[in-house]
Amino acid sequence: MFSGILNEIIEIWRMTTTKNRVGEEEQIVQKYKTTRAGVSNNTTSRQVINYEIQYPYTKYFITRIYVDVQEDDYIKYKGKFYRILSIEENRELQNKRIDVEIANGIYFEDTSYSYSYTGQINNG
Repeated sequence: MFSGILNEIIEIWRMTTTKNRVGEEEQIVQKYKTTRAGVSNNTTSRQVINYEIQYPYTKYFITRIYVDVQEDDYIKYKGKFYRILSIEENRELQNKRIDVEIANGIYFEDTSYSYSYTGQINNG
């Protein structure tokens, strides 16, 4: 019964911190897992943000309870990345509800994406 709701494929992307050979800390974002989920939209009313009228909306994904997802992960669905707002577990139905919003301006490559927090400015 429940498996018919999980009709979409999503990717979970996770950020890890590593040190490169120079000693800089890098944030590397990689595809962590692919799983199935049910997708629905939540709409909200019109808002004025930075003097612009926007119609923000959020989505939510329903997955199985055993899917390992954290609140600092990203979800890629139909080529767009979504930031996780909250995760709710329902033990009676054995599922998780993941509320997300679209993360504008975030594009990761399929292999890995890295950037460093060194605090140094290179004027090259």
